[in-house]
Amino acid sequence: MEYNKKYKNLFTKYCEIVKRYLINYNKYLNNKYWLMWSFDQYVAKSGLKGLKGLLGFVQWSEKHKMDKSWIGGCLGHDINGIENKYLSPRSSGYFKYYKK
Repeated sequence: MEYNKKYKNLFTKYCEIVKRYLINYNKYLNNKYWLMWSFDQYVAKSGLKGLKGLLGFVQWSEKHKMDKSWIGGCLGHDINGIENKYLSPRSSGYFKYYKK
């Protein structure tokens, strides 16, 4: 699947944070189909604002030198929850911290 320019930059950033912080997902990290599927599912559930909230969460966490395992735990919670209709992403309130 090819993403248009609007999504390509966000998809690239998504892949970077997943590979950086979700080390327990080793079997998925080099699987471009899983990365595209999880990205598509996350955007379908949370919208672009939700995705930018996820990226903003990482940017905020890095700026405040939060522990890598804590960041990974929050990302894992949010990404694992993409198929759970009752789960609210922890990162949803971080949209305001997103920087291109």
